[in-house]
Amino acid sequence: MKKERKKIVITPENKRKIKIIAYILTFLLPLVYVFFFSESNFKKHQSLRSEAKKTQEAIDQARGYLSNQYTYEEIQQNPRLMEKYIREELNMKKPNEDVFIIDE
Repeated sequence: MKKERKKIVITPENKRKIKIIAYILTFLLPLVYVFFFSESNFKKHQSLRSEAKKTQEAIDQARGYLSNQYTYEEIQQNPRLMEKYIREELNMKKPNEDVFIIDE
C-alpha cells in the first residue's frame, strides 16, 4: 500500500500568485529586518529622538534662565539693575570708558 502523492499542478494563475508573493516577501523581509533587528532599529531611533528632545528642552530652559534673570518690571523699576542689564546683555558702555569682553 503505497500512498499516492498528490501532484501539484502549476498553472499560469498560480505562477502569477507565486511571483506576487515572492515580490512582497522580497520587499518586506529587509524592511522588517531594518526596523526591528538591525543595530539601528526603530526603537533605538525613538529613544535617541526623545533623549535629544529632552536635552534640547534643557538647553532652551538654561538659555532662558541665563538671559532672563530679571523680569521686565524689575528692570524698569530699578535704574541700577537697568544699567547692569544693559551693560552685561547688550554690551553697551559709557562714552569715557573702554569695555573688554572675555568669552570663556
